[in-house]
Amino acid sequence: EWALSPSKRIQVRGADVTGIELVTKPLGSISGRVVLEESSATECTDKQRPLFSETLVSAWHKETEATKELPRFVWSLGAPATPDAEGNVRMRNLAPGDYRFVTQFSGKYWYLQSISLQQSKTQKPVDAVRTWTAIKSGDRLSGLTVTLAHGAAWLRGQIAIAEGETLPEFLQGA
Repeated sequence: EWALSPSKRIQVRGADVTGIELVTKPLGSISGRVVLEESSATECTDKQRPLFSETLVSAWHKETEATKELPRFVWSLGAPATPDAEGNVRMRNLAPGDYRFVTQFSGKYWYLQSISLQQSKTQKPVDAVRTWTAIKSGDRLSGLTVTLAHGAAWLRGQIAIAEGETLPEFLQGA
């Protein structure tokens, strides 16, 4: 676990400087689980499950004027996390700010159903993809649930373009 002190602007004019106090505060963390929701559809029964070891859960910070003042390395401290064998995951060293959550996984027949956050048993879960989650120094949040569901759809086809035209940059031909 890391700690960070807020930046202080100090002007020095031809003298030594003493008496500066930098108070460190621990960085935040958030924990939760990755849940695999199986399908009972017969076409899904023999499909391979995604592996937790090949799954990443990340916290992306919201860029604001305050976050732009922090050194760039601070944002790399809160690296993506891989769930353990039971699906438990914890993202550490998150600088104070607003975050949303994303996941990457390699499950051909699976899709991301939801990412929700329920901070207490009396609260209703919120959509942690669409809603920013505020993390302050020292926060130890829990209740993040990433749900991967069985039964992803596939789409296959061709893109028809007129003679002499090219595909737009964001499309790729196979």
